[in-house]
Amino acid sequence: MNRKVVLIAVAAAIIVLAGWYALLWSPSKSDLDKAKERTEAAESQEQQLQAQINRLRDVQRSEPLRRAQLETLRTAIPDAPNLGQFILDVNDAATRAGIRFLSIAPTEPRGTTTATTAATTTTTTGSGGTTTPTTAATTAPTASLPAEIGLTFQITGGYYQVLDFLNRIDRLPRLVVTDSINVSADQATGTLTVGVSARMFVRSIPAGFAGAPATTTSTTAAGGATTTTAPGGVTTTTAPGGTTTTSAGARP
Repeated sequence: MNRKVVLIAVAAAIIVLAGWYALLWSPSKSDLDKAKERTEAAESQEQQLQAQINRLRDVQRSEPLRRAQLETLRTAIPDAPNLGQFILDVNDAATRAGIRFLSIAPTEPRGTTTATTAATTTTTTGSGGTTTPTTAATTAPTASLPAEIGLTFQITGGYYQVLDFLNRIDRLPRLVVTDSINVSADQATGTLTVGVSARMFVRSIPAGFAGAPATTTSTTAAGGATTTTAPGGVTTTTAPGGTTTTSAGARP
């Protein structure tokens, strides 16, 4: 009798425990697992946001240096040729170095390079209609920036004066690249005559120079006709209905 009561009690306890697990513990555990996953996702997102904040702080701290570097670059390669100021700076460098004679010959800004393209044409010959493909290479100028301004210096002075002058040119805010130096010496006086071939750069080409971006002017009359003037003075008039008249005008 006692054994049967014990078995019944144990069975009842197992049933109660199973019910408690199914009704209370299992949903709570599922909620805990989901909350843990959300916590881990939030912690991961927090780490990512903190990394972004650290990067933004680094960028903010380095902003003055970046601005200074950008200003140095704009001075080294300006938007316009600024030849007048450059010549004044070179003359000042020559005076300080003790150069006896200086001449500067700049060229126009050159902003074009030669690009080669291949075009394929088909030629039909003979009564049988033989077709022969032919590939021909063509060259056309393409704009490239920054543009170059060629420089030729002719200077006369002593060895140390010439060396001082070249060092001062190298330290100018304007970027100057020296391509070649030709030196001849007067044995009697020890005077050097030096020819320097160099380049400097500009970020854009002024209007009127080769390679400058083309601009067009378009005007629409009251009757609907459109007149377009392109560089070189070529005027195109398009009347309503598609009639087009083209004439060459004078360069502005």
